[in-house]
Amino acid sequence: MLGDIHGGVDSVRKVVTEVKRTDLAAVLCTGDFASISIADAVQDLELVAKVFEYLASLGVDVVYTWGNRDLLLFERVIKLGSVEQRKRARELIEYMLSFSNVYEAPNRDRLCLKSLGLCITSNPQLIDSKTILLTHYVSEAYEDAFLHIEGHVHYGQIHGRYINAGFVYRDDMHGAKPMEGMYMVIDIEGTELRGLEVKLLSDDLKFYSCPHHPDEGLFIIPKWWRKCPVCYDISRAKFTKQVLSVDNLFQGAL
Repeated sequence: MLGDIHGGVDSVRKVVTEVKRTDLAAVLCTGDFASISIADAVQDLELVAKVFEYLASLGVDVVYTWGNRDLLLFERVIKLGSVEQRKRARELIEYMLSFSNVYEAPNRDRLCLKSLGLCITSNPQLIDSKTILLTHYVSEAYEDAFLHIEGHVHYGQIHGRYINAGFVYRDDMHGAKPMEGMYMVIDIEGTELRGLEVKLLSDDLKFYSCPHHPDEGLFIIPKWWRKCPVCYDISRAKFTKQVLSVDNLFQGAL
């Protein structure tokens, strides 16, 4: 299970090398393959295509959803001016779509994988106890699914059947420190969830259970964060039910 990649091809190659040694059934990706910090949209698309190539090389089912950065990249690709750039972009997109074991999570129905014995969708209205909900990010956690897996927020979170897969690589957008993050391995037997392991790619991360927001479960955050993500921004809460007050309105600014 891979979170946001942000053009981190080297980090994906590291993950692929590690998981090739395991008994892998499928790979799920939460989107944001693109960096969009790269000025040349074609070069950014080339990185996304390389990520697809590495994932496809695992030889197992790979299911993904697009992220907001990917959609922004596609908007830039549509606006490419030169014939040469448009031709190259088309070649790259066709290459990405050519891998027979790589699928986009459907929104209008469910994709059922024999390798998992489960179905996958990106539509919360189609979930049940045998379906994985794969989203880039939605405001609500859907624990009625077999699993709800997403990314986007640049930290990991585990709460029951809800998992934010965090990020494989975080670039320097928004003034952040570039760093490698994590990937997660889920142990599934039949329709039973037997275990989950977080594989850290960096020493810059820590596991953190917030004493102020215990209902949020376990976070995987940068070591230098003194609080949990919800402490910094109450709108990030997935499970905490709080009465709106002046105190929590200004909580993230303290």
